[in-house]
Amino acid sequence: MGKGQNSENGFTLLEVIIVITITGLILGVAISFLEQGLSTWERMGRSNEWEQHHRILERTLEKDLHNLFFAELYREYQFKGDYQGFRLLVGEEDRLYQVDYSVDYYNNQLVRKTVPLKTEATKEERQADGKELRFFNDLRLERVEFLFYDPVKKYWVPSWSYQETARLPRVVRLKIRTADFSMPLISAEIYIGQTY
Repeated sequence: MGKGQNSENGFTLLEVIIVITITGLILGVAISFLEQGLSTWERMGRSNEWEQHHRILERTLEKDLHNLFFAELYREYQFKGDYQGFRLLVGEEDRLYQVDYSVDYYNNQLVRKTVPLKTEATKEERQADGKELRFFNDLRLERVEFLFYDPVKKYWVPSWSYQETARLPRVVRLKIRTADFSMPLISAEIYIGQTY
């Protein structure tokens, strides 16, 4: 070995610092892409969930309105609603059910309660047999509004009572707005009492 030759093998401090800096930059970019992908995946999951709730609510509302039971004998249970919900009598599987749609702002949910109609049963007995279906569990509901189309006056009204009007609305419309967006309108037609 001659004078002036360095026999030590290894990296200089400057080379190590450059490698660490480049590795940190690569990791930073990879982590930001990962975070962006995860947030997009989470947003899409929420979007798919509300779309599914929206479709189920629309189908359920249409089914209930198409199975609407209408008879003067049950006049006290007939269609009644306001901008925050409505109640109707539905005939399914050879039984009558009282169905209530309402908004639970405390839990941020739209609730559909179904109670078998037993005229001789007490209110507590009917509630014990009831079922609930809850929509939009994870969304922050700002406003839910029910509207009813009056076929005689030909405009939308915020409340309806069969006992007062002696007729049913033609269409029920549901507007839902969350803290982040407005959902598409849900409209369901009532076919009872219409002539074609």
